[in-house]
Amino acid sequence: MRRCTARRECGSVALPSSCARLAIVLLVAAFATTSRPAQIFAADPPKTSEAGESAGTTDKGQFSAKAAVAFDPKTAVAALESRNRPPKKLGFGSDAPDFSNGFDFADQDRVHDAIAALYDHVEEAWPEMVNHLADKRYSITLARLGDDPHNYTVGAVCFAILSDFLTCPYFDELPKGARARTDLRFLARFLTPDELKKWCEERSTKPLYELQIEMCKSEIDTLPKFGWTATEKEQQDSAAAINRQIKSLSEAKKAMRPSKSYPGIESKVVIDQKTANAIRSSWERARGTAAPPK
Repeated sequence: MRRCTARRECGSVALPSSCARLAIVLLVAAFATTSRPAQIFAADPPKTSEAGESAGTTDKGQFSAKAAVAFDPKTAVAALESRNRPPKKLGFGSDAPDFSNGFDFADQDRVHDAIAALYDHVEEAWPEMVNHLADKRYSITLARLGDDPHNYTVGAVCFAILSDFLTCPYFDELPKGARARTDLRFLARFLTPDELKKWCEERSTKPLYELQIEMCKSEIDTLPKFGWTATEKEQQDSAAAINRQIKSLSEAKKAMRPSKSYPGIESKVVIDQKTANAIRSSWERARGTAAPPK
């Protein structure tokens, strides 16, 4: 997601950015987020897009807490499709989304529950997520502090989950230089969805922990390329720490799960009605179109 700038231009008028207000809004939303029981939604008939084409499947929904007992990968990935249309940008210099047209926030929560379930059953769902890496259907709108909220497709959610699990074993062991950590962390900087799909399919018989080991070894080989952002000692210390992770994975023969502090898709803020209203109010104040207080 693109970092907000201090001011934005709209034609010949410079508009003050609402990023400071938006950061506060998202911070409050992050602290207000609590665990929710998964919601049950009956399956809907296929949606129709603005172009009049079918934009969904009939097996989305029916995703509940029972999935923890009888998890079905196809149903879980199908549940990533939102019943909402993707919110458009507010515009006038803002990339923030406009949720004003009847957006169903309960369905946003349902999709978020599906993401959590895929995290819990990642190895079972891995092949199905790989199959949906190019899925362009709208899924969910999420945000991270300091960034504008971002619309995710089903394919982008699947990519993020696969990326989180492939990179989490070595992420905390990377050199502390911001550029090195950023470039090595995000698979999207190196792989397209089609390339990640091919990579996973070529290793379809391997368990996830072996894929994590392969990624760790690859990162050790990549570290010297970032010598300008990390000293030789930092690279050596990082390589030693990653090797310890490889040893742990080899002995446990069990994949690692991203920690609560890991900056993956689970750590992003889900936009609720209150947050959406605050985003729009901030945007209106920046434009000078907000109604005066009573």
